[in-house]
Amino acid sequence: MKRGESHLIYVNYDEKTHRLVGTQKFEKYLDRNTKKLKRNQEVDILIFAKTELGYKVVVNNRYEGLIFHSEVFEPLELGTTKKGYVKIVRDDGKVDILLRPIGKKSDTLAADKILDYLNDHKGMMPLNYKSDPERIKELLGLSRKNFKRGLTKLIDSEKIEVKENGTFLKGRK
Repeated sequence: MKRGESHLIYVNYDEKTHRLVGTQKFEKYLDRNTKKLKRNQEVDILIFAKTELGYKVVVNNRYEGLIFHSEVFEPLELGTTKKGYVKIVRDDGKVDILLRPIGKKSDTLAADKILDYLNDHKGMMPLNYKSDPERIKELLGLSRKNFKRGLTKLIDSEKIEVKENGTFLKGRK
């Protein structure tokens, strides 16, 4: 450890020596009884490690979870906290986490991101249904599937118009 660096430490009170003891090997202290967690439940996550599979997270300061790389559509930094959503509670006590909710709530969040982008960019966005998934991820932090569902929601509510050259906010000149 060096001055200025951040590290995740588990701190415990040692009854024998009456001192606080800290360790970086905190994963063994995380609870494996994840039965209280439910699918699509909103949780607080702390990102603590990047692996070949994805990002390891501490869920609700209590459980171990993982966000798979294929589920990440925005830059993540170690040591940051965010909201997440339970995808699957595994038999081994680990939890798969998403950064967006499952189902209709996810469509609303995608639609909100699209509207925010349009409002911040004079009512125009250079994306439509045929846009490249990497470009969608880069501009909005959404998967192509979520982006399309968000577009459809906004079209149905008559807030936007999608053309060959992009998406436009209705009512703007």
